[in-house]
Amino acid sequence: MNFTIQNVTIVYGAIELNMRLERMFQLRANDFSTSSIFADNEYLKRAMGSKQFDLSMEIIKLERELNLSQKEAAAILNLPLDRFLKYEAGDRRIPEDRFQKVIDELSDLRDDRNGVLS
Repeated sequence: MNFTIQNVTIVYGAIELNMRLERMFQLRANDFSTSSIFADNEYLKRAMGSKQFDLSMEIIKLERELNLSQKEAAAILNLPLDRFLKYEAGDRRIPEDRFQKVIDELSDLRDDRNGVLS
């Protein structure tokens, strides 16, 4: 799978990407800022400091709680897979309210599965 982020193309296999996201999810935010990999990269520091990044982590968390694949989550949300992946990646070009809509829909699904009335 190819993802283009500001003239930088990163090529990941689905498993490798999932493992990297899992590792990112496990680390605390300040671990990122002190890591030599991230400390010298202004683009990554800005991206990871954005509200969209925080919201993308919430989307990934809900996806994991619901035991959904990326394809399944995209289908449930009626989004093309490539668009859903932009939400997961914390694309800063997407307005925060759209991220919140995705989170709300996944949260509602979680609550429905758990028998919680909204």
